[in-house]
Amino acid sequence: MHKNSAILGAFVLTVFVVSSFAMAGDTPGAKRFLVCNTQAVASKKDVKPYIDGFGGYLAKKLGWEEGEYGVRFEGKRSAGIGAMTEWNPGFASVSLGLFLEARKSLPWKPLVVARMNGSVSTNYRILVKKGSGGSLESLKGKTLSGNIMDDGPFLSKVVFAGAVEADSYFQLDNTKRPLRSIRKLAQGKIDAVLVDDLQFSSLKELPLFSELEVAWESQPIPNLAMVYRPDVVSEKEARAFGQALIDMCTDSEGSKLCKTFGLEGFAFADEVAMKAVIGLYETK
Repeated sequence: MHKNSAILGAFVLTVFVVSSFAMAGDTPGAKRFLVCNTQAVASKKDVKPYIDGFGGYLAKKLGWEEGEYGVRFEGKRSAGIGAMTEWNPGFASVSLGLFLEARKSLPWKPLVVARMNGSVSTNYRILVKKGSGGSLESLKGKTLSGNIMDDGPFLSKVVFAGAVEADSYFQLDNTKRPLRSIRKLAQGKIDAVLVDDLQFSSLKELPLFSELEVAWESQPIPNLAMVYRPDVVSEKEARAFGQALIDMCTDSEGSKLCKTFGLEGFAFADEVAMKAVIGLYETK
């Protein structure tokens, strides 16, 4: 199918990591940034061009010389949390759930959000097989598949906004290949799949989309893209880093990276929206 690469791209996050390694490890925290992606699969050989392009672009825009900045990549959740606490980077590109977890021990703050599919936020949807009469209530005890099923607290407190305790309400099936789960759903082999806006939009290009229906939809949730440590970098440094990301999708060199990553742009995180999410997560 000619559209496969674009469709599959929407089911893979922008940086492809399966292992960790660092560039210029002996660098000050203010010039260290971490990228953690737990939802995609690729080899070191595949990821290197993305690492070089992303890191090199930002360093050049920020006036950092080669050898004086550090970039670290992690592909596992536990390793990402470890790097956020032990490596002491000034900046980190992590999922919203990982950011919220890391805030328990260190003062991480949101910096920028990504614009994808025309929005800086996403709605999660539970998809079921058409005609199954699915609803949140009817899915209790059923299998829910998706690529954030390894983060129960984020699912329960933010995605479902406290309506259900995901770990006990569903049988959670975490997958790095949501499209495979979608096919199983269409075949009646699993009960439901959770997708975000970008994944949902991409599914519309597939013939099997007509076999599915939405059983439940979340409220908008920010597409967090980058966070920073105010005890490691100054507000001026954080603002400059964020602006470099925002400018990335508008210049000739950076726009190529954005196109590769499926990004339409970045914006500084909305304080009100982020406070609301943090409030949900910290509610006991």
